[in-house]
Amino acid sequence: MPRLLLSALLISASAFGGEKVEVLRDQFGIPHIYARTAAGAAFGSGYAQAADRGAQLLENLKTASASPTPAPLSVEMRAIVQAYCAGIEAYLAETGRAERVEPSMVQAFSRAAFGLFADSNDILIAPSRSRDKTPIAILAPIGAWSGASRLYSLDLNISGSPEGRDGFEFAGALPVGVPFPLLGHSATVAIAAHGQGPAGDRALDEAWDLIASKNVEAAKHALTMGQFPAQKFLIADAEGAIYDSHSHVANPPEGILTTGGGAPQAAAMTRELIGSARTFSLESAESLALATDVYKAETWQLRIAHLGLDSEFVRMLTGWSRRADAGSRGALAFYLFKMALDESSSALEPPASLSDDRVRAAVRKAQDRLETEFPVDAGWGALFRTIRDGARRSWPVSGGTVIAAGMATPLAIAFEQPGTRMLARGGLAMLEVVEFSKPVRSVIMTPFGESDSPESPHFDDQARELFSRSSAAPSWFADRKNLEKHSKDRRELTFP
Repeated sequence: MPRLLLSALLISASAFGGEKVEVLRDQFGIPHIYARTAAGAAFGSGYAQAADRGAQLLENLKTASASPTPAPLSVEMRAIVQAYCAGIEAYLAETGRAERVEPSMVQAFSRAAFGLFADSNDILIAPSRSRDKTPIAILAPIGAWSGASRLYSLDLNISGSPEGRDGFEFAGALPVGVPFPLLGHSATVAIAAHGQGPAGDRALDEAWDLIASKNVEAAKHALTMGQFPAQKFLIADAEGAIYDSHSHVANPPEGILTTGGGAPQAAAMTRELIGSARTFSLESAESLALATDVYKAETWQLRIAHLGLDSEFVRMLTGWSRRADAGSRGALAFYLFKMALDESSSALEPPASLSDDRVRAAVRKAQDRLETEFPVDAGWGALFRTIRDGARRSWPVSGGTVIAAGMATPLAIAFEQPGTRMLARGGLAMLEVVEFSKPVRSVIMTPFGESDSPESPHFDDQARELFSRSSAAPSWFADRKNLEKHSKDRRELTFP
């Protein structure tokens, strides 16, 4: 977006006698912020982040290390950052906390913010591979589900200046401590990124120009500022162009660009699913991102079938869909079978040294465990679950990588085993799928929920409603009418 337009969007709110800023929250508590100026939107962003994740926000800002003599931000970005800090302080003041948040803290944290997305499973689909000949972007950063890297969903709507210049809308995610989404999409461009390493002092300037870009070429120009030397970007636009900033590949003949992140086995399964599909829609792209197909599981089914055993348990194993869905009893049985193989448990495919007797013994042991340790209707999600610290209960999840059992799915989830259950602690840090149709359609989900307060209805509602079903929710992008139908909370602020 040209600097002239940015300046217009940042026009002083005092000229209006105080700018009205609206914060509408959807059914999952995701804030959709409506403002006339970018500064007003940043004020609303700071207010919402402080309301939802105040402790983590302040921790991120206070622990960031500033450069001894940081390069100055542009005039436009200083106004955004100052408004963002004012929004944070406004919420803290309402709760009786008179804490000072300095713009230098935001600038310092921005240098580390992009480096929190070390890995991703992003996929760009060109019109040639799209059912409706419209580009589709799958944004799927991978990271921890707690701490500084936990992502926060946000939708900014900037209507523009009173002179009639256009504004823009951008929906995506960020680690709390920066004013606007770093990953996500507008009506014309989608931005995905991963890579580990610090950014430059003017990272916010470049990130803003990037999300305000109208197309791939404008985004490539924004990247020439050079503030993200360690990051790799995948960029798609509504015109059908797709681009990988690391390899400089643009518009490949096969019509797909992917980072292929996560476990190597999961990446290989993703490639298989991409190769088997002729075209994609928004719905099938979402299914691809959340696929629970277990890599190489069919080789084990053939190995078991080779034994010629005839029992209900064996028929369940050999007839299993090879998907680790939360309710799949076959997936749970397969996991128990693999773990019963002992030294061969982690093998992706049956090793040549594996004897028939060992396979038979593993089948018997798995059947005994399933029938004695689990309820008759127990599936994968009975053992593989997610829970937030402070939550009242855990929730089932689908898919994931279990190295000990040699199991991996495109849906990236990493587990810990503190007791009798396998608990999800990281993996898919956010999923946003956007189709540049007319109108633009997109869906979004993040682990757990928007709020860090155990008393909030949005503490773990996405874990309950979305992650347990492997299904994202409508983002209501540029659809205020339907957003208002699903809005559970509306707040009007005044940006002074």
